[in-house]
Amino acid sequence: MRALFAVFCVIIFGIALSTTRAGALLVVSDLVSTSAPSATSTHIVTFTLTSPIPPSGVVRIVPEGGAFTLQSGFDYTDVDVEVSSGGPFTQRELSASAGTSTDGISLSGGTVIIVLNSTTGLAAGDRVRITLGNASYGALGNRFPVNPAGIGSYRVSLATEGGSGVLDNGAAMIAIVQPVAVTVQQAPQPPTRVNGLPSGTISAGNSVIQLSLETNEAATCRYATTTGVAYASMPGVFSSANAGTLFFTTVSGHVNSTTYNYYVRCVDTSLNVNTDDYAITFTLAPTPVSNTSIASESGSTGNGGVGPFPDGSSVLYLAGFELSGWAPSGSTVTILKDGVVARTAQASSDGLFETTIDRLERGVYTFAAYARDSGGRTTASYTTTLTLESGTNNRVSDILLSPTLGAITEPQLGKDLSLTGESIPGSTVRVIVWRKIGSLLSQVSATNASTTDGQWRETVPGSRISDGSYVIQARGEVEDKVSPLSPPLILGLGERAPSTTGSTDINGDGKVNLTDFSIMLSAWLTSDAESDFNADGTVNLADFSILLFNWTG
Repeated sequence: MRALFAVFCVIIFGIALSTTRAGALLVVSDLVSTSAPSATSTHIVTFTLTSPIPPSGVVRIVPEGGAFTLQSGFDYTDVDVEVSSGGPFTQRELSASAGTSTDGISLSGGTVIIVLNSTTGLAAGDRVRITLGNASYGALGNRFPVNPAGIGSYRVSLATEGGSGVLDNGAAMIAIVQPVAVTVQQAPQPPTRVNGLPSGTISAGNSVIQLSLETNEAATCRYATTTGVAYASMPGVFSSANAGTLFFTTVSGHVNSTTYNYYVRCVDTSLNVNTDDYAITFTLAPTPVSNTSIASESGSTGNGGVGPFPDGSSVLYLAGFELSGWAPSGSTVTILKDGVVARTAQASSDGLFETTIDRLERGVYTFAAYARDSGGRTTASYTTTLTLESGTNNRVSDILLSPTLGAITEPQLGKDLSLTGESIPGSTVRVIVWRKIGSLLSQVSATNASTTDGQWRETVPGSRISDGSYVIQARGEVEDKVSPLSPPLILGLGERAPSTTGSTDINGDGKVNLTDFSIMLSAWLTSDAESDFNADGTVNLADFSILLFNWTG
């Protein structure tokens, strides 16, 4: 796989201009985030005052005429003004117009004019830093200056003004150059398999078991009961969820006092397949002797029985397990015990849930919990393994399930992407967007959204993302607690996202069989989107291989 990284060279230097009527601004610079032609860019303009600026004075930033422009909608929220008098920089409050305590911003073409408030000016020697685009103080800005279309050097002039006219002036020069492409060869990587369940010793009598595991990317997984079997020859098939990253299947026929091994291999959407086995291993406990465990009476603890069972006998009390925490408001929480659904609980309006599983034999158990919200979206799973002793009450509390996540709008180039989901009321939801380049993931942006009733919505500005495949996840934050990341949402922007398990069911009848194969043949060597499973622009042998991997008959 190949990843392209933009490398650019920016030349920035200050020029102090002086006249007989005005002083010269000192150490003038304009640092830009990118020097690519016609690109949106953040400008950080910095200078030192020679002359003080009185209250209601003006700082004027004038890019070379006809070269730089401002995006439509650019306003005071896209500007930060900071001042240092020899120490750290401090922010000045901004608004649409100057007042007694806030500075105002006005625009004229590509010129940005900052009018100081009527109370506080700036002193000689003050260091001033002005950010245009990507402003973060107060309101979060989302508009930027736009670079000139032509390659070359361009001037950005600055001037400070008071009641008597121009006080200081200066200028900076910016070089606009073409980005340089660097190609890095990435070795293909098959899916990483984690969190295989169940594991260890589980309770006797569980003849039907649910196997599950997770992968780090969309994939298709199979299993065999003997080691060394190639993926294509494995007889067992997993179902999938969470965009092809969570896998599960039900197996039966297990007997007590026996160890079982299931060997798993997976293949991703780029046909990178595992060549080694991932083992899910567990043992069913021996069949318990009749009447070895009983429920204890209220207030009874310790070893021994009740009723006809004397203390010190071989009869032991049963154990209990309690699980509590927070989930999206009103969601349904499912609790698995050793891969089997044991309980469901309803989260309250404030997101709190609690459930108890009692009458458990002593031994090792793996518990997992996940929630499904009102829109059918699921959280990430929380998993814990405990050793339960006889006659004990075991509690796991304060767990924080992840938010749920879904897209409201279809991704389109140049358009904002609206996301939604449900979380714990009063929490902060952080949305993280990763761009998928080959087998690499690089973070594009992170935004925040507060939620008071569990419902949240966030918009990713179209200006922050370009064409490509994206992985989007969300996590919740409540005081000092941080939830796991949500199941990933995989989207294609400007191109179709890689197909996931189930996409080969072209006619949507729940099966992958000869009907789907016939439909694919009718689109052979075309760019038909339904049959182009790997989204490479052509229906060919690669897509036929993906169809075979998902074949159900």
